[in-house]
Parts: sequence; structure tokens; C-alpha cells
Amino acid sequence: MSTELNAELSEIAEAQRMAKLGFWSWEPHTGKFSCSEEVFHLLGRDPATFQVTLQSSLECIHPDDREAVRENLRATIDKRQPHSTQARVVLGDGQFLHLWSRTQPVLGTNGEVIEVKGICQDVTARVLAEAALRESEDHYRHAIELSPQIPWTADVDGNLLEIGPRWPRLIGMTREETLGKGWSRALHPDDVDAAVASWQSAVTSGQPLDIEYRVRRRDGNHTWIRVRAAARRDSEGRVVRWYGTAEDVQAYKAAASALKESEARLAALLESTGNCVVVVDENWRVTYRNQRALNATGKPENLRLGQTLWKALTLDPDSEFRERLQAVAEIRQPAEFETFVPGLDVWFEVYVSPYGDGLSIFFRDITEVRTARDRIAHLAHHDALTGLSNRAHFLQRLDSDLDAAVRNGGSVAVVYLDLDDFKDINDTLGHAAGDALLTTVAKRLEAVVPGCVARIGGDEFAVLQTADVSETTLAELTLRMRDVLAEPVSYLGAELSCKASFGIAMYPQSDPQPAELMKNADMALYDAKNSGGNRLAFFNPAARHRLQQRVSALSCARDALERDAVFPFYQPKVSLSTGELCGFEALLRWSSPRHGVQPPGLIKEAFDDPLLSVALGKRMLQRVVADMKLWRDQGIDFSSVAINVSAQQFFRMDLATTILKSLQTAGLPASCFEIEVTETVFLEDDSGTVARSLQRLQEGGVSISLDDFGTGYASLTHLNKFPVSWLKIDQSFVKNLGVDPNATAIVKAVIGLAHALGIKVVAEGVETTEHWDILRTNSCDVAQGYLLARPMAAERVPYYVRHLVSSMELEATYDRSSASSA
Repeated sequence: MSTELNAELSEIAEAQRMAKLGFWSWEPHTGKFSCSEEVFHLLGRDPATFQVTLQSSLECIHPDDREAVRENLRATIDKRQPHSTQARVVLGDGQFLHLWSRTQPVLGTNGEVIEVKGICQDVTARVLAEAALRESEDHYRHAIELSPQIPWTADVDGNLLEIGPRWPRLIGMTREETLGKGWSRALHPDDVDAAVASWQSAVTSGQPLDIEYRVRRRDGNHTWIRVRAAARRDSEGRVVRWYGTAEDVQAYKAAASALKESEARLAALLESTGNCVVVVDENWRVTYRNQRALNATGKPENLRLGQTLWKALTLDPDSEFRERLQAVAEIRQPAEFETFVPGLDVWFEVYVSPYGDGLSIFFRDITEVRTARDRIAHLAHHDALTGLSNRAHFLQRLDSDLDAAVRNGGSVAVVYLDLDDFKDINDTLGHAAGDALLTTVAKRLEAVVPGCVARIGGDEFAVLQTADVSETTLAELTLRMRDVLAEPVSYLGAELSCKASFGIAMYPQSDPQPAELMKNADMALYDAKNSGGNRLAFFNPAARHRLQQRVSALSCARDALERDAVFPFYQPKVSLSTGELCGFEALLRWSSPRHGVQPPGLIKEAFDDPLLSVALGKRMLQRVVADMKLWRDQGIDFSSVAINVSAQQFFRMDLATTILKSLQTAGLPASCFEIEVTETVFLEDDSGTVARSLQRLQEGGVSISLDDFGTGYASLTHLNKFPVSWLKIDQSFVKNLGVDPNATAIVKAVIGLAHALGIKVVAEGVETTEHWDILRTNSCDVAQGYLLARPMAAERVPYYVRHLVSSMELEATYDRSSASSA
């Protein structure tokens, strides 16, 4: 009997271990506590060492759960009823075990609780499973709520069983109204038959469903939805349930329709454009081409879709066109250029821009335009009689070479010559003889002169030298020219004298201005002629030079005013952030009967003369207003024009009234006009005249610009006292950007100061892309300088505004005169 009992007890203990179920009892009056061996395992304690009591057992419970366990015991005793609770047990390794416990009171004869019996079970697996289930349900619910698709299910007969919560919000029908066949009541009347038939066909065949139709929304409007469904089958292939989604695709339909319409408009536009258009993918395969592109290739079959562009246009691997296109594809930046395509024997003007992973290429045949332009350019830069460079081309070369010499510390020389007895030949033998002599002189000079030779006018020639410039080498060159010209020229049996006089001027011995160097050479030529002719003379900058210069400058200025030969050239100002035109600065130019267009530096002394400075300022104002009116009448959006004013204009005339009345008479808004003043003007304003005039101009809508900031007696009070809208950084700082850290720091500080005061900044003398990049990086507003364009005549402004071309392109189109920066 004892053996059988032990066996049964062992089986019970094994069952408890398998079920993770423990038994315990506690006598409230005596405190006696006993438990089965499984309780020790559930508490994570060793039966051999753990002293089991009610208190020690409670200490195994997580601190946050102990009070709940105690309350369960109290309720069992007080209410004399069974109670259940669940708590966490802290195991020895720090892990948790979820323990479920149920208590049962044992009552004595007097009805008091004499013992509490309990069972406890490890429910960790169930608790974790329930938590995972809740997490899964939450995840599913949130996914359903956030998904644009509305899930639904249906039975084997196609009756709707469930539908997502977004359906009622979208349609306005309740879940109950939608289930079964109720969903069909939301269909657009024109779509009911097709939608129901498609669903019924899918239910009958068991095939997936994918259909679009319109349903009525909550607001009464209709929207397109896309409905998809697929059947779930049992192991024998029978449909047991349908699962599907409904998605509002109204936005997609509208976008697709708009895209299709846009593509149609674009295709029509590209076909009607005057340009050839080709679009290629990243592998240079043609994905689109218009009819003009097909015609331009000469072989339309080559430009078929899918064909590589290289084969279509017969472009060799080293062709310029191909290299330029590949460069755009690599840097992903638009480009515009002209290129010759040998395989087609044509010149193309090309604009190419990244498009998706490929490129869009616009081009047109400019072969005839290019030929005409080259012919015009040649005529514009060469003398028709001798074929030598003309005055304009010579001055352009001289200007460029002087710029390079100033930057690089080089030298430049001009040899000015004219024929000693040319007038006598013309007067006695006629112009035909004179032309024959001039032609022969040109050929002889070209034969011995290594540099540029030009016919300046009449019997005057000029030679430009930039290599090995010294008095010795120039004297040797001049003597060679004199010797080669000394031989008489035969003409219709007559021997024509070909003697010449030479004047030489050099930089850096002279100022680095083309007109100044020419003038010095001319003065030297005058000395040579006065010395008897047929000889050379170097320019001698004697003490009389300064006085002569002033007298000459004042004389030239008066003469130019009398001849109405004072006029503005215009240099564009361009936004550094957008690259768009912001306006122009009007720079004074004047025309010399002998030397053509001249810069203001040659009459700079006139600006210090009280009367001449006012007269020049009035003439400039008249010409600028007239030019602006003409441009405005032509529809040219020139934005604004800035003009420099001197101190004398403030003190010797009612400047504000004059400017505002001139603009009003011309029908021009004051906002298109700007005046530039230097700091010296402010310093001379003891009476407040300047301040009052500027205030009136500013109130009238004219912008005020402080010119050459930082080069004079700069005072921050000027920025605060006067209504300055723009501040111009002098080119002396700009030219050293990227070279002199101090210059960069000064420019950056000036920009920051101006912006802090609400003043915009213009940088003058921007000549390199490095200047541009530094200024743009430091948030400068506007740039002005040779990098963008040289000053241009008024008649060239409309072309520039329409095409926003660089100065080089402008010069190739027009006859460039000797403009230089003010």
C-alpha cells in the first residue's frame, strides 16, 4: 500500500511539473505555510536552501505586484470567497516569470477562516502570446487605418462580409449598409452594370478581379476607385473566401489625364518650333525627335527611335559636338554653344539640357548665318582697301594687350606712322594713285612687322608690339620699316615717294589706356614730323605733359559738347543669385573726330571744372533719358539705368527737380533711374544741399547708390545719414579676390555691413569666374564687369537684353568700338 501511494504521489508531482502547477496552504492564526515542491521551481528558488514562509514567498514577487497579491489574500479572508490574481516573480537571474494564483478559504466550525489554500501556475507563455497578439492586432489596425487601400472580404457567393473603416469615411455609408450587395448602391449609375457584371464574372470563374469605376463620395461628388480581389482556396481548390482592396485613384486618374494632355501639348509645341529637337536616354539612344530634326540630318532613316545619336549625326568619337554633349551629361548642367558637324557639313547652334537620365537637345542650322557673320566680322575689323586691321580692331587688340600687360607686368608698344608726302600725291595724281601707294605700304609693312599692323585712317598706320619691347628693339624695327618703305612705288610710269615718319609710345612708360598710348604715339609722331620727317621719335613725358593733358582734356570736353559728341555707353549689371539682368550703368564716352569713341579718362580734368562738369552731367542725363524712352517704346525691359553725378551738379543746379522732371516728361517711372554718388560728394555737403536733393530723389522713387565704397574718406555715418539703397564695392578690392585674403575679408565685411543695414551690394570690376564664385558665395547681390560684358553703345542694348549675350558674342555681331571701363 505504501509503495502504491508513493507511486501515485510521484505521478502527481510529475504532473505538476509538466503543468507548471504548484499547491500551497497558509494558516492565518499560526502563520504556518507549506507548499508543493513545484512552488519552489515557480519561485526560482532551491528547496534545500530556501526557507519558505508567506513573507519569503511574497518577497519573490515583483515589488510593483506585491500589494495586489496581499490584497488578494485579504479579500479571500475578509469575504470568505475564492480570488484570483496574476503577478510577476523575480527569478534569481533577474528575469521575470508571470504567475497566476487562485486562493480558496477553509472555514472552521465557527465560520472563521482557519486556512487559505492556493494553487499557482506559470502562465508566462500565455501572457507573452497574448501581448504578441495584441501587438499584432494593433499593428494590423494601424496599417489598415494608414493604408490608402480599403480592405474587404466576401463569401463564395460574392456577398461582402467585412470592409475597412475608411469606406464609411469616404463614401458615407455605414458598414451595415455596405455589407452583402449594399456596396453597389454607391456606384455611379453609368458604372453599375459593368461593375456588378465584372464582380459576378470573377465570383463565377474564380479568377482575380481588377476594375475601376466611380462611386459617390460623402460630399455627393463622384470619385474613381480601383477594386482588386483574389480568392482563397482550400486544399482541393475550392473557393472559401474572397479578399480584396478598394483604392481611391481619382488623383492618379486626374494626374494621368493632365500628363497625357501636357504631353500632347508639348509634342505639338516641339513640332511647331523652329528648332530641331532630339531627346536621348542615358545610353545616347534617341527617344524623341521632331520632323525638323529628321530633315536636318539629311538621312531621316538614321535618326530612328532607338538609334544612337552618334550614328544618326555621324559624330566621330573626338568631334567637338560629341565632347560637349558628353560634358553636359557628366556635369548635369545646361550648355549653349555653336559647333561644326563635318559629317553633315553644317554649323549648328545648340542648346542642351539634362532631362531625366538623358539629355534634351535643341539645335538649328546656322551655316548661312555663320558665314554671313564671319564675313561681317571680317569687314568690321579690317580695312576694305588694304586688308589690314582697321582702327576698331587695332584698338580692341591694344585694349586687350594692355589689360594683359597690366595684369602680368608686361610691356606694350605702339608705333604710329604716316606718309610724309601723301597729300601731295593725292592732290597731283589723284586718289587712285594714293590708293595704290597705300596698298603697297600695307604689303611692305606686313612683310617686316611681326605684330599687328593696322590702317588707322587716311595715310596713318599703326603697329602693335608686345614681345621684346625696348627702345633698342623698337628703334631697330622702325628703321627696318623706314628702309622698306624708302623704295619708291611705281604707278603709271611715275615714281611715288613712300617716305614716312614714326612716333613710338610704350607701356609701362605711358598710362595703360589705349587712347592714351595712341595719343602719346601721335605726339611722338608730331615731334618726328616737326624734326623734318622720315625719322622716328619716342614719346617724351616732359613736365609740360600734365599741363598739356589738362588743356587738351578741357578743350576736348568743350569740343565734344559743342559737337554733341558726349554720349553714354552702358555696362550691364547682373544678379549673382539668378543670372538675370538687373540694369545698366551709364558710362560717359565722347567721340574724337580723329580717334573715334574715347573713355572718360581722357577728359577727366573736365569733371573737376565747375562749369564743364555740370554741362557734361546735363548732357549725359539728356542722352540717358532719351535712350531709356526709346528702349521703353521698343518694349525693351532694361530694368534700370544708373548715372554718375558730381558734387557740382548738386550745388550749381536743382538736380532733383531736373531729374524728376526729365523722367516725367519722357513718361518714365522714377523707379527705372538710379544715381551714383561718391563719398567725396557727401564730404562737401556742408550746407545739407546734397542730403536734401537725395531725399527728394528717394521720395520721388529714384534709387541712390554709394559708388567706390571704401576708396575715399569712408564714414559709416554716410550710410545712416543719406538714403542709400545700393553700395558699390570698388574694383580695386574685387580684382584681388582669391589672391589677397585681406581683399576677400574686406569685401565680405562690406557685404555683411550693407545687408545688415538693408542695403544691396554691387561689385564692380568682376573679370573672372573666381571673382563671380567668391562674390556669390558671400551673398553679394549684383555683379558688373568685363566677365559679363564690356560697356556698349545704346543701340546694342536691345540686342543684349533680348539675348543676354556675352561681350565676345556681341563684338562678333557688331562693330566694337574702343569702349573701356569707367
